[in-house]
Amino acid sequence: ISGGGTFNNNIICDNIFENANVSIYLENFSSEINGCNYINKNVITSTFQGNTEKVGIYLSMDSVFIENNTFYDNLNCFNSISTDKVIDISQNVFLDNKNGIVTYNKSSNSVYNNNNFIINNDIKPLFVNNSGKRIDLSNNYWNTTNDSIINNYIYDSNDDPELAPITIHPLLEDYYIDAPITPPLQVTKQYIDDKVVLSWRANKE
Repeated sequence: ISGGGTFNNNIICDNIFENANVSIYLENFSSEINGCNYINKNVITSTFQGNTEKVGIYLSMDSVFIENNTFYDNLNCFNSISTDKVIDISQNVFLDNKNGIVTYNKSSNSVYNNNNFIINNDIKPLFVNNSGKRIDLSNNYWNTTNDSIINNYIYDSNDDPELAPITIHPLLEDYYIDAPITPPLQVTKQYIDDKVVLSWRANKE
């Protein structure tokens, strides 16, 4: 899905985006537009293949509300969020994303609340703050309450004095139950004793 120019007051809802180079691309070329776009209840997966850098959502525009979506097995969930208006990212689940959830190039007005980050331990930093201003990532669940583990997922002023800080406290200590449940992964079907048997990898919630 792609939109540019005057692109506002849209709803992108109840879709499955799989293995697109960019699943959703939204950009406003007019700074006068103040409408909102809503990205709700979608499943977005863009598995890394070869040298292609796949991105779940590319945003460079005005107010966007991203709620109740499932992001799993993406190389990058978001890219180039560069807007001075609010991006509200709430009640989503992020599972086993490989490279990053978001890199802030300009905007410091992104709001993260009540998201579940189910994280693969051997990944690169999920959040990089290039915005020049503090980013608030409090009130989210990280699948741990250990600060040293969470800080491995963040690249900010503690790692590079030229970057701005990221705040993570207070943490959610338990999984936020109103966010989506991650979909079954690695589903297999077998015929055993004249019966169809389904199996899948257990959810991490």
